[in-house]
Order: sequence, then structure tokens, then C-alpha cells
Amino acid sequence: MGLVATARSGFEVDLTRLEARQGSVVGRIEIGGLGDRHLAQLVFDRTGRTLSPPQLRRLKELSGGSPYHALELVSADDTGLGVPESLAGA
Repeated sequence: MGLVATARSGFEVDLTRLEARQGSVVGRIEIGGLGDRHLAQLVFDRTGRTLSPPQLRRLKELSGGSPYHALELVSADDTGLGVPESLAGA
């Protein structure tokens, strides 16, 4: 039997009970956010918008490279890439 699970980085996930079981093998793969080039391409492909280098840096900073979050930020703001009120609570 296999199990695939995800956890957001920065949150400690206690897998000790699973690791303690006889025959259990736990592997971890950390997946980072998109890099600048891929983030810029995603935004262009989905919105037709080309971001300036400062806008791209700000978008990457705010989204952590998360494609979904980046697209939400771009669609919610037209120029400054500040945190939209709709996402501020999240």
C-alpha cells in the first residue's frame, strides 16, 4: 500500500508514527516555486501581460513562486502588484 501526501513548507509534519512502523519507507521531496522565467511565461500565456522586472520580482516575492497565487495576484491588480484586499486575509 502506498500513500502520497502534501504539506506546505514551513509547517512541521509529524511522520514519526508512520516512520516507526516496521517496513515503512518515508521519502520526502521538496518542490519549490516557479523561477522568474517560468513565472513570467505563465503570466504571459494566461493573461497576455508582460511584467517589468520589478513587477516580476514583486510577484515572485508575494506569491512565493506559486502559480495559482501568482495568477490570482495578477488578475486582482492592474499595475502595482500590491496584495489585493481579497487575498490579504489569506
